[in-house]
Amino acid sequence: MSEESPRQPSRLVAGIPAGRIFGVPLVVSPAWLVLVIIGTLAGPSAIRNSINISDGASYLVAFALILLVYAAVLAHEASHVLVAKALGLRVGRVVLQLLGAVSEVLDEPQTPGREYLV
Repeated sequence: MSEESPRQPSRLVAGIPAGRIFGVPLVVSPAWLVLVIIGTLAGPSAIRNSINISDGASYLVAFALILLVYAAVLAHEASHVLVAKALGLRVGRVVLQLLGAVSEVLDEPQTPGREYLV
């Protein structure tokens, strides 16, 4: 019976290093930056239609809303990292992508229960 080799971090998604989450590298995909730019430029008209706000402030609100959504995504991914590390699993990196993020857990959890927890 051959031993399985541990998974290696994916190199398919290149990105910009953006710090660490609990010791795990955080990488931002270039597509995420495109979404931030498009959302910041397209969002203000919808915001101005909803509330009485100046043009400049509407861009700031659109940008802030995008960052708040991704802050929630990062909090979610941070919980995956914390649980995986608590279970003794290695985490390669966290990648912010166009429509969310992914935590690359390098080790396979030993039981379905541990997989569920992660």
